[in-house]
Amino acid sequence: MKEVQRVAVVGAGSMGHGIAELFAMHGYEVNLVDVGEEVLREALRKIEKSLRMMEGELREGVEEIVRRIHPMADLKEALREADFALEAATEKVDLKERLFREMDGALPEGAVLSTNTSSISVSRLARATSRPERVVGTHFVHAPQRVDGFMPPHFSILLPLVEVVRTEYASQEVLELTMELMRRIGKAPELVKDTPAFVANRLLVRAGLEVSYALEEADPYEIDACAIYGLGMPLGIFQLIDVIGLDVALYILEYLRGELGEEYAPPEALRTMVEQGYLGQKTGKGFYDYSLGPPEPKREDWRDFDPLRLLAPMVNEACGMIEGGITDASQLERISSLSFVPPGLFCVAEEFGVEKVVGKLEELKPRGRWYEPRPLLRRIRSFSELLQI
Repeated sequence: MKEVQRVAVVGAGSMGHGIAELFAMHGYEVNLVDVGEEVLREALRKIEKSLRMMEGELREGVEEIVRRIHPMADLKEALREADFALEAATEKVDLKERLFREMDGALPEGAVLSTNTSSISVSRLARATSRPERVVGTHFVHAPQRVDGFMPPHFSILLPLVEVVRTEYASQEVLELTMELMRRIGKAPELVKDTPAFVANRLLVRAGLEVSYALEEADPYEIDACAIYGLGMPLGIFQLIDVIGLDVALYILEYLRGELGEEYAPPEALRTMVEQGYLGQKTGKGFYDYSLGPPEPKREDWRDFDPLRLLAPMVNEACGMIEGGITDASQLERISSLSFVPPGLFCVAEEFGVEKVVGKLEELKPRGRWYEPRPLLRRIRSFSELLQI
Protein backbone atom coordinates (compact mmCIF):
# COMPACT_ATOMS: atom_id res chain seq x y z
CA MET A 1 0.00 0.00 0.00
CA LYS A 2 1.51 3.33 -1.09
CA GLU A 3 2.31 5.80 1.67
CA VAL A 4 0.47 9.13 1.36
CA GLN A 5 2.89 12.05 1.49
CA ARG A 6 1.24 14.90 -0.39
CA VAL A 7 -2.45 15.74 -0.19
CA ALA A 8 -4.36 18.08 -2.48
CA VAL A 9 -7.56 19.75 -1.26
CA VAL A 10 -9.64 21.23 -4.08
CA GLY A 11 -11.84 24.03 -2.81
CA ALA A 12 -10.67 26.47 -0.13
CA GLY A 13 -14.11 27.48 1.11
CA SER A 14 -15.94 26.68 4.33
CA MET A 15 -14.94 23.01 4.45
CA GLY A 16 -11.77 22.83 2.36
CA HIS A 17 -9.54 25.17 4.34
CA GLY A 18 -10.35 23.40 7.62
CA ILE A 19 -9.51 20.02 6.10
CA ALA A 20 -6.24 21.40 4.70
CA GLU A 21 -5.34 22.73 8.15
CA LEU A 22 -6.05 19.35 9.70
CA PHE A 23 -3.75 17.47 7.29
CA ALA A 24 -0.98 20.05 7.75
CA MET A 25 -1.25 19.77 11.54
CA HIS A 26 -0.45 16.07 11.19
CA GLY A 27 2.66 16.55 9.07
CA TYR A 28 1.31 16.31 5.52
CA GLU A 29 2.28 18.62 2.67
CA VAL A 30 -0.98 20.09 1.37
CA ASN A 31 -1.72 21.80 -1.94
CA LEU A 32 -4.81 23.93 -1.32
CA VAL A 33 -6.50 24.75 -4.63
CA ASP A 34 -9.07 27.38 -5.55
CA VAL A 35 -9.67 29.53 -8.61
CA GLY A 36 -10.01 32.69 -6.56
CA GLU A 37 -6.87 34.31 -5.12
CA GLU A 38 -8.95 36.22 -2.58
CA VAL A 39 -10.55 32.94 -1.43
CA LEU A 40 -7.08 31.46 -0.93
CA ARG A 41 -5.85 34.53 1.00
CA GLU A 42 -8.91 34.40 3.25
CA ALA A 43 -8.44 30.65 3.75
CA LEU A 44 -4.85 31.14 4.91
CA ARG A 45 -5.91 33.95 7.25
CA LYS A 46 -8.50 31.71 8.87
CA ILE A 47 -6.11 28.77 9.10
CA GLU A 48 -3.45 30.85 10.83
CA LYS A 49 -5.99 32.42 13.19
CA SER A 50 -7.39 28.99 14.06
CA LEU A 51 -3.90 27.64 14.75
CA ARG A 52 -3.11 30.63 16.99
CA MET A 53 -6.23 29.78 19.01
CA MET A 54 -4.78 26.29 19.59
CA GLU A 55 -1.17 27.37 20.01
CA GLY A 56 -0.72 25.84 23.46
CA GLU A 57 -1.99 22.46 22.25
CA LEU A 58 0.14 22.17 19.08
CA ARG A 59 3.19 19.93 18.82
CA GLU A 60 5.06 22.48 16.69
CA GLY A 61 4.96 26.16 15.79
CA VAL A 62 2.17 27.77 13.80
CA GLU A 63 4.62 28.93 11.13
CA GLU A 64 5.89 25.39 10.53
CA ILE A 65 2.35 24.08 10.02
CA VAL A 66 1.36 26.95 7.73
CA ARG A 67 4.50 26.39 5.62
CA ARG A 68 3.17 22.94 4.72
CA ILE A 69 0.08 24.49 3.10
CA HIS A 70 0.69 25.58 -0.49
CA PRO A 71 -2.07 27.80 -1.96
CA MET A 72 -2.44 27.22 -5.70
CA ALA A 73 -4.77 28.38 -8.46
CA ASP A 74 -3.55 25.93 -11.12
CA LEU A 75 -5.42 22.63 -10.68
CA LYS A 76 -3.13 20.56 -12.90
CA GLU A 77 0.00 21.79 -11.15
CA ALA A 78 -1.54 21.20 -7.73
CA LEU A 79 -2.47 17.60 -8.51
CA ARG A 80 0.61 16.60 -10.49
CA GLU A 81 2.40 14.99 -7.52
CA ALA A 82 -0.52 14.37 -5.15
CA ASP A 83 -1.04 10.92 -3.63
CA PHE A 84 -4.50 11.70 -2.24
CA ALA A 85 -6.81 14.39 -3.64
CA LEU A 86 -9.90 15.55 -1.79
CA GLU A 87 -12.64 17.59 -3.48
CA ALA A 88 -14.48 20.05 -1.23
CA ALA A 89 -16.61 22.08 -3.64
CA THR A 90 -20.24 23.19 -3.28
CA GLU A 91 -22.91 20.47 -3.15
CA LYS A 92 -23.88 20.64 -6.82
CA VAL A 93 -23.79 17.39 -8.79
CA ASP A 94 -22.82 18.90 -12.15
CA LEU A 95 -20.00 20.94 -10.61
CA LYS A 96 -18.58 17.94 -8.78
CA GLU A 97 -18.78 15.69 -11.86
CA ARG A 98 -16.92 18.28 -13.93
CA LEU A 99 -14.27 18.66 -11.22
CA PHE A 100 -13.86 14.91 -10.94
CA ARG A 101 -13.21 14.60 -14.68
CA GLU A 102 -10.59 17.37 -14.49
CA MET A 103 -8.96 15.97 -11.35
CA ASP A 104 -8.85 12.47 -12.82
CA GLY A 105 -6.99 13.78 -15.84
CA ALA A 106 -4.42 15.64 -13.75
CA LEU A 107 -3.66 13.10 -10.99
CA PRO A 108 -0.90 10.46 -11.16
CA GLU A 109 -2.13 7.01 -12.11
CA GLY A 110 -2.05 5.49 -8.61
CA ALA A 111 -3.50 8.45 -6.71
CA VAL A 112 -6.76 8.24 -4.76
CA LEU A 113 -9.57 10.68 -5.53
CA SER A 114 -11.98 11.47 -2.70
CA THR A 115 -14.93 13.77 -2.13
CA ASN A 116 -16.17 15.51 0.99
CA THR A 117 -19.78 15.46 -0.26
CA SER A 118 -22.31 15.08 2.53
CA SER A 119 -25.15 13.77 0.38
CA ILE A 120 -24.34 13.08 -3.30
CA SER A 121 -23.74 9.58 -4.71
CA VAL A 122 -20.00 8.91 -4.68
CA SER A 123 -20.51 6.06 -7.18
CA ARG A 124 -21.96 8.61 -9.62
CA LEU A 125 -18.85 10.77 -9.24
CA ALA A 126 -16.63 7.70 -9.64
CA ARG A 127 -18.26 6.98 -13.01
CA ALA A 128 -17.04 10.38 -14.25
CA THR A 129 -13.44 9.13 -13.93
CA SER A 130 -11.16 6.53 -15.50
CA ARG A 131 -10.29 5.18 -12.03
CA PRO A 132 -13.60 4.33 -10.30
CA GLU A 133 -11.87 1.70 -8.15
CA ARG A 134 -9.70 4.49 -6.64
CA VAL A 135 -12.58 6.84 -5.78
CA VAL A 136 -13.92 7.06 -2.23
CA GLY A 137 -16.05 9.36 -0.10
CA THR A 138 -14.56 11.11 2.94
CA HIS A 139 -17.37 13.02 4.61
CA PHE A 140 -15.88 15.20 7.36
CA VAL A 141 -18.94 15.86 9.45
CA HIS A 142 -19.45 19.60 9.70
CA ALA A 143 -17.88 21.94 10.24
CA PRO A 144 -14.33 23.20 9.76
CA GLN A 145 -12.85 25.67 12.17
CA ARG A 146 -14.96 28.79 12.32
CA VAL A 147 -12.78 31.53 13.71
CA ASP A 148 -14.89 34.57 12.87
CA GLY A 149 -18.29 33.53 14.16
CA PHE A 150 -20.09 31.57 16.82
CA MET A 151 -18.79 28.10 15.93
CA PRO A 152 -16.53 26.63 18.60
CA PRO A 153 -12.88 27.12 17.56
CA HIS A 154 -11.40 24.38 15.39
CA PHE A 155 -14.72 22.48 15.57
CA SER A 156 -14.05 19.89 12.88
CA ILE A 157 -10.55 19.41 14.21
CA LEU A 158 -12.12 18.27 17.48
CA LEU A 159 -15.19 16.53 15.99
CA PRO A 160 -13.99 12.95 15.50
CA LEU A 161 -16.25 11.48 12.81
CA VAL A 162 -15.40 10.96 9.15
CA GLU A 163 -17.74 8.80 7.11
CA VAL A 164 -15.67 6.80 4.61
CA VAL A 165 -18.07 5.99 1.79
CA ARG A 166 -17.72 2.64 0.05
CA THR A 167 -18.80 2.88 -3.58
CA GLU A 168 -19.82 -0.07 -5.73
CA TYR A 169 -16.40 0.16 -7.41
CA ALA A 170 -13.90 0.99 -4.63
CA SER A 171 -11.08 -1.49 -4.09
CA GLN A 172 -10.36 -2.90 -0.64
CA GLU A 173 -6.86 -1.41 -0.84
CA VAL A 174 -8.23 2.10 -1.35
CA LEU A 175 -10.73 1.71 1.50
CA GLU A 176 -8.02 0.47 3.89
CA LEU A 177 -5.65 3.27 2.86
CA THR A 178 -8.36 5.89 3.40
CA MET A 179 -9.42 4.51 6.77
CA GLU A 180 -5.80 4.50 7.95
CA LEU A 181 -5.19 8.01 6.62
CA MET A 182 -8.20 9.29 8.56
CA ARG A 183 -6.87 7.65 11.74
CA ARG A 184 -3.48 9.29 11.20
CA ILE A 185 -5.08 12.75 11.22
CA GLY A 186 -6.86 11.96 14.47
CA LYS A 187 -10.26 10.94 13.13
CA ALA A 188 -12.61 8.07 13.96
CA PRO A 189 -13.59 6.75 10.51
CA GLU A 190 -16.81 4.83 9.96
CA LEU A 191 -17.21 2.82 6.75
CA VAL A 192 -20.68 3.52 5.36
CA LYS A 193 -22.71 2.53 2.32
CA ASP A 194 -23.12 4.87 -0.64
CA THR A 195 -26.73 5.89 -0.04
CA PRO A 196 -28.18 9.42 -0.28
CA ALA A 197 -26.81 11.56 2.60
CA PHE A 198 -25.12 8.44 4.05
CA VAL A 199 -25.92 8.12 7.80
CA ALA A 200 -24.97 11.27 9.73
CA ASN A 201 -26.46 13.66 7.24
CA ARG A 202 -29.71 11.71 6.93
CA LEU A 203 -30.22 12.40 10.65
CA LEU A 204 -29.16 16.04 10.33
CA VAL A 205 -31.37 16.59 7.27
CA ARG A 206 -34.37 15.24 9.19
CA ALA A 207 -33.50 17.53 12.11
CA GLY A 208 -33.15 20.49 9.70
CA LEU A 209 -36.53 19.84 8.14
CA GLU A 210 -38.19 19.49 11.53
CA VAL A 211 -36.83 22.75 12.94
CA SER A 212 -38.09 24.53 9.82
CA TYR A 213 -41.57 23.06 10.28
CA ALA A 214 -41.45 23.96 13.98
CA LEU A 215 -40.98 27.70 13.39
CA GLU A 216 -44.72 28.12 13.81
CA GLU A 217 -44.30 26.81 17.37
CA ALA A 218 -41.18 28.67 18.58
CA ASP A 219 -38.40 30.98 17.39
CA PRO A 220 -34.86 29.85 16.40
CA TYR A 221 -33.39 30.78 19.77
CA GLU A 222 -35.82 28.60 21.70
CA ILE A 223 -35.58 25.67 19.28
CA ASP A 224 -31.77 25.77 19.27
CA ALA A 225 -31.66 26.13 23.05
CA CYS A 226 -33.86 23.03 23.27
CA ALA A 227 -31.47 21.11 20.97
CA ILE A 228 -28.43 22.15 23.02
CA TYR A 229 -29.80 21.90 26.57
CA GLY A 230 -32.56 19.35 26.03
CA LEU A 231 -30.85 16.90 23.69
CA GLY A 232 -27.16 17.51 24.45
CA MET A 233 -26.24 18.70 20.95
CA PRO A 234 -23.05 20.81 20.73
CA LEU A 235 -24.84 23.56 18.80
CA GLY A 236 -28.31 24.35 17.54
CA ILE A 237 -29.72 23.18 14.21
CA PHE A 238 -30.45 26.73 13.02
CA GLN A 239 -26.91 27.72 13.98
CA LEU A 240 -25.62 24.83 11.91
CA ILE A 241 -27.77 25.66 8.86
CA ASP A 242 -26.60 29.27 9.00
CA VAL A 243 -22.96 28.12 8.99
CA ILE A 244 -23.48 25.60 6.18
CA GLY A 245 -25.35 28.23 4.16
CA LEU A 246 -29.06 28.22 3.37
CA ASP A 247 -28.24 27.93 -0.34
CA VAL A 248 -26.21 24.77 0.30
CA ALA A 249 -29.03 23.36 2.46
CA LEU A 250 -31.41 24.03 -0.45
CA TYR A 251 -29.13 22.22 -2.95
CA ILE A 252 -28.92 19.20 -0.63
CA LEU A 253 -32.69 19.01 -0.11
CA GLU A 254 -33.39 19.34 -3.84
CA TYR A 255 -30.97 16.47 -4.49
CA LEU A 256 -32.51 14.29 -1.76
CA ARG A 257 -36.02 15.08 -2.98
CA GLY A 258 -35.04 13.63 -6.35
CA GLU A 259 -33.38 10.59 -4.79
CA LEU A 260 -35.67 9.82 -1.84
CA GLY A 261 -39.02 11.50 -2.47
CA GLU A 262 -41.23 14.43 -1.51
CA GLU A 263 -40.77 14.06 2.22
CA TYR A 264 -37.33 15.68 1.73
CA ALA A 265 -38.69 18.62 -0.30
CA PRO A 266 -37.25 21.98 0.82
CA PRO A 267 -39.67 24.06 2.91
CA GLU A 268 -40.97 27.07 0.97
CA ALA A 269 -39.67 29.38 3.70
CA LEU A 270 -36.12 28.18 3.00
CA ARG A 271 -36.49 28.71 -0.74
CA THR A 272 -37.86 32.22 -0.16
CA MET A 273 -34.98 33.16 2.14
CA VAL A 274 -32.44 31.98 -0.45
CA GLU A 275 -34.21 33.94 -3.21
CA GLN A 276 -34.03 37.04 -0.99
CA GLY A 277 -30.29 36.56 -0.47
CA TYR A 278 -30.49 35.51 3.19
CA LEU A 279 -27.89 32.73 3.06
CA GLY A 280 -26.76 32.63 6.67
CA GLN A 281 -23.58 33.77 8.35
CA LYS A 282 -21.77 34.48 5.06
CA THR A 283 -24.32 37.18 4.10
CA GLY A 284 -24.95 38.50 7.61
CA LYS A 285 -28.49 37.17 7.80
CA GLY A 286 -30.17 33.78 7.70
CA PHE A 287 -32.29 32.34 10.44
CA TYR A 288 -30.30 34.68 12.68
CA ASP A 289 -29.41 38.35 12.15
CA TYR A 290 -25.63 38.74 12.56
CA SER A 291 -25.78 42.51 12.84
CA LEU A 292 -26.91 41.75 16.40
CA GLY A 293 -23.78 39.71 17.07
CA PRO A 294 -23.17 35.96 17.06
CA PRO A 295 -26.28 33.99 18.10
CA GLU A 296 -25.76 32.26 21.43
CA PRO A 297 -28.91 30.47 22.59
CA LYS A 298 -29.04 30.30 26.38
CA ARG A 299 -30.79 27.86 28.67
CA GLU A 300 -33.32 30.52 29.62
CA ASP A 301 -34.31 30.84 25.93
CA TRP A 302 -35.79 27.34 26.17
CA ARG A 303 -39.24 27.75 27.67
CA ASP A 304 -41.74 25.03 26.74
CA PHE A 305 -40.67 23.69 23.32
CA ASP A 306 -40.87 19.88 23.45
CA PRO A 307 -37.52 18.17 22.68
CA LEU A 308 -39.48 15.19 21.35
CA ARG A 309 -40.59 17.47 18.49
CA LEU A 310 -37.03 17.07 17.14
CA LEU A 311 -35.97 13.78 18.66
CA ALA A 312 -38.94 11.58 17.67
CA PRO A 313 -38.64 12.23 13.88
CA MET A 314 -34.86 11.69 14.07
CA VAL A 315 -35.39 8.35 15.84
CA ASN A 316 -38.01 7.38 13.25
CA GLU A 317 -35.55 8.26 10.45
CA ALA A 318 -32.90 6.15 12.19
CA CYS A 319 -35.24 3.17 12.42
CA GLY A 320 -36.05 3.55 8.73
CA MET A 321 -32.35 3.42 7.87
CA ILE A 322 -31.93 0.26 9.95
CA GLU A 323 -34.95 -1.37 8.30
CA GLY A 324 -33.57 -0.43 4.88
CA GLY A 325 -30.21 -2.08 5.54
CA ILE A 326 -28.34 1.23 5.28
CA THR A 327 -26.77 0.81 8.70
CA ASP A 328 -27.33 -1.06 11.95
CA ALA A 329 -28.25 0.26 15.38
CA SER A 330 -24.72 -0.03 16.80
CA GLN A 331 -23.11 1.90 13.93
CA LEU A 332 -25.85 4.51 14.00
CA GLU A 333 -25.28 5.03 17.71
CA ARG A 334 -21.52 5.38 17.14
CA ILE A 335 -22.02 7.85 14.29
CA SER A 336 -24.48 9.98 16.23
CA SER A 337 -22.28 9.99 19.35
CA LEU A 338 -19.19 10.97 17.32
CA SER A 339 -21.00 13.87 15.68
CA PHE A 340 -24.07 15.82 16.81
CA VAL A 341 -25.69 13.81 19.57
CA PRO A 342 -22.68 13.09 21.82
CA PRO A 343 -24.54 10.81 24.24
CA GLY A 344 -25.79 8.79 21.23
CA LEU A 345 -29.22 9.13 19.61
CA PHE A 346 -30.72 6.00 21.17
CA CYS A 347 -29.15 6.79 24.55
CA VAL A 348 -30.94 10.16 24.54
CA ALA A 349 -34.16 8.56 23.29
CA GLU A 350 -34.02 6.03 26.16
CA GLU A 351 -34.36 8.91 28.62
CA PHE A 352 -37.84 9.57 27.15
CA GLY A 353 -38.82 5.98 26.38
CA VAL A 354 -40.27 4.25 23.33
CA GLU A 355 -43.87 4.97 24.33
CA LYS A 356 -43.36 8.75 24.42
CA VAL A 357 -41.41 8.76 21.14
CA VAL A 358 -44.17 6.79 19.40
CA GLY A 359 -46.80 9.01 21.03
CA LYS A 360 -45.17 12.17 19.66
CA LEU A 361 -45.01 10.64 16.16
CA GLU A 362 -48.71 9.72 16.38
CA GLU A 363 -49.45 13.31 17.37
CA LEU A 364 -47.49 14.61 14.37
CA LYS A 365 -48.81 12.02 11.87
CA PRO A 366 -51.62 14.21 10.44
CA ARG A 367 -48.89 16.62 9.22
CA GLY A 368 -47.11 14.10 6.97
CA ARG A 369 -46.83 10.39 6.23
CA TRP A 370 -43.15 10.38 7.26
CA TYR A 371 -44.29 10.63 10.88
CA GLU A 372 -45.87 7.17 10.74
CA PRO A 373 -43.92 5.19 13.37
CA ARG A 374 -41.67 2.61 11.73
CA PRO A 375 -42.52 -1.07 12.29
CA LEU A 376 -39.18 -1.53 14.06
CA LEU A 377 -40.05 1.25 16.48
CA ARG A 378 -43.43 -0.33 17.23
CA ARG A 379 -41.81 -3.72 17.94
CA ILE A 380 -39.25 -2.72 20.55
CA ARG A 381 -39.92 -2.06 24.23
CA SER A 382 -36.74 -0.06 24.89
CA PHE A 383 -33.94 1.52 22.87
CA SER A 384 -31.32 -0.51 24.75
CA GLU A 385 -33.10 -3.59 23.36
CA LEU A 386 -32.63 -2.17 19.86
CA LEU A 387 -28.87 -1.93 20.40
CA GLN A 388 -28.78 -5.61 21.36
CA ILE A 389 -30.67 -6.88 18.29
